[in-house]
Amino acid sequence: ADPTCNNIKRHYLPDHIATNYTPSLLYSFPGSGNTWVRLLIEYSTGVYTGSFFHDHSLYEIMPGEHACNKSVAVVKAHPNIQKFYTHIQIPKYTAVFK
Repeated sequence: ADPTCNNIKRHYLPDHIATNYTPSLLYSFPGSGNTWVRLLIEYSTGVYTGSFFHDHSLYEIMPGEHACNKSVAVVKAHPNIQKFYTHIQIPKYTAVFK
């Protein structure tokens, strides 16, 4: 284990930065690996990521999960594809759009 990784701290964006910031949208299909991408973003930037979905099972590892505002680096969202699941198979992918 690399001891330098233990020193990585994550946080919300400070108010003076968040005021003029619009977070990117992590628009991906469910199950495509968006949680891993969010963790990579969080540990590479030091800034929490948020979500529209508020998955309580992620709160411990991703404290920003409940945030859907300017205090986070990106906000996770999924397309409304529930109606298509019964008709077609949708390939899995993750994309970041800004």
